[in-house]
Amino acid sequence: MRSDNILKQKYWFSVSPFRFNLIYAAAMLLIYNPLFFRKFYEVSPSAMFFVGGLFCMLLLLNVAANILLFRPIAKCVAILLLLINAAVYYFMITYNISIDKVMLLNLLETDWNEAKETFSYSILAYVAFLGILPSILVYKTEILSRNWVSELCRRSLTIVLSLMLVAGLVFANFKTTAQFMRNNKPLKYLLIPVNYFGAVISLTKIKLTEVKGPLEVVADDAFMIRYWDNPSKKNLLVIVVGETARAQNWGLNGYEVDTTAPLNQYKNEIFNFTDVKACGTSTEISLPCMFALEGQHDFNRWKAKRRENLLDVAKAVGYEVLWRNNNSGCKGVCDRVETETPCKTSNCHDEILNENLISRLMNTHEDSLVVLHQKGSHGPTYYLRYPQSAEIYKPACKTERLDKCSDEEIVNVYNNTIYYTAQNLANLIEQLRTLSDIYNVTMIYMSDHGESLGENGIYLHAAPYRFAPEGQVKVPFMIWMDNQTAENLKINRACMAKYLNKPHSHDNLFHTALGILGVSTAVYQPDLDVLALCRESEKF
Repeated sequence: MRSDNILKQKYWFSVSPFRFNLIYAAAMLLIYNPLFFRKFYEVSPSAMFFVGGLFCMLLLLNVAANILLFRPIAKCVAILLLLINAAVYYFMITYNISIDKVMLLNLLETDWNEAKETFSYSILAYVAFLGILPSILVYKTEILSRNWVSELCRRSLTIVLSLMLVAGLVFANFKTTAQFMRNNKPLKYLLIPVNYFGAVISLTKIKLTEVKGPLEVVADDAFMIRYWDNPSKKNLLVIVVGETARAQNWGLNGYEVDTTAPLNQYKNEIFNFTDVKACGTSTEISLPCMFALEGQHDFNRWKAKRRENLLDVAKAVGYEVLWRNNNSGCKGVCDRVETETPCKTSNCHDEILNENLISRLMNTHEDSLVVLHQKGSHGPTYYLRYPQSAEIYKPACKTERLDKCSDEEIVNVYNNTIYYTAQNLANLIEQLRTLSDIYNVTMIYMSDHGESLGENGIYLHAAPYRFAPEGQVKVPFMIWMDNQTAENLKINRACMAKYLNKPHSHDNLFHTALGILGVSTAVYQPDLDVLALCRESEKF
């Protein structure tokens, strides 16, 4: 009976606004940040620095609480942040990921079918215990009313004194603090709620300054040169955009597990590049960057939306351009060309991209550029990316909760996705061979970014590029052309062997494709065309 009476009480606690803000700030820091504490302690120059840093963070969170938590919306804001914190903490602790503007953008651009694969019933437990229960405590706490002038003065004094104390602690050891902050910038992406507040602010700024206006033409002087033997023969380039395939697990790169075994029979016709860096660590950045003229150094994701890309240039010189999608959109790359989405359900395997492609090309019989955008090795539900017949490596992880699987199970299930990709590429090569009498046929395979498989406790991708592990940055890149096409396009295979282990990147795709397509333009850079040094043609 007594417990029932307690529950029926309107309030369980009564506190002043300033005590509420301080307790709330302490709870925000202590409950949701074990990942941050662990990393901060590892890199702190001393225990005193660690303690002082936590004290500064508490003061700063208290400042934020005094700014945000004003009556009458104090409880609503406090509860909303607790629920968001719980959800963010779930993803961070489950996949050991950081939160920044790229990760937030990746989330916003992901369709529901893809996003729901990252959810499990575990998130309900996290939200219940770390979101709803603290929210009940907030709801049942009476925040004592004060005269608004008096409260404003006290809040202002609290904010000023807190900032002065933080400044004093920082400047007392400025050299160490400045060096620490300069060398450990990724830490801020682990601190809840600072990380997602910063991501929202950064993304909002970018969206508000997003380039608008007419489409910018990048190669208005472009025209096609039929430099190949038999100029009446049409040209066909198929670009397969891989998803989340990393170079370390690509069998053709010398990986100890032969994950690309289906491609072995075509080794003599494949140029496989072993040292290739992606433009970013997420599809949202890497995909448009791959097809852009600028290259990684000058690429701006938001300006790219109003700028022509490789597909526009190919279309302008007379190519039939087709984008086939089995992923969550083309991120603006295919907005001005014909697109198809063969999959009509929530999850199709990538083999659907090959269906009816050859018959279409036979009927079209025009110079053509085709892009096949795979779902590839997208996690965390790797086991959904391939049919049972492609499950070569066992035991395989069969859950989205990668932290519940062993390292062996995660690597095995991921390797199965790579094997299935190689299988699809081999099938595509066999189909493209049937077109060799009417087309010069070339296929490029390049992944958009890599993946972390639990190394150092990190899973998935979209880590800040400057601090991303190699697994998220290094990607597979290969070019297939049969001997007849290589001869027609004047490519010396023996010469190419000298360049396969040289460093390359996504920057090479735009210019390599222009070379294969025979597009002449002032923006073409032969030093970025991986075939240029071995192309024995004076016409191009």
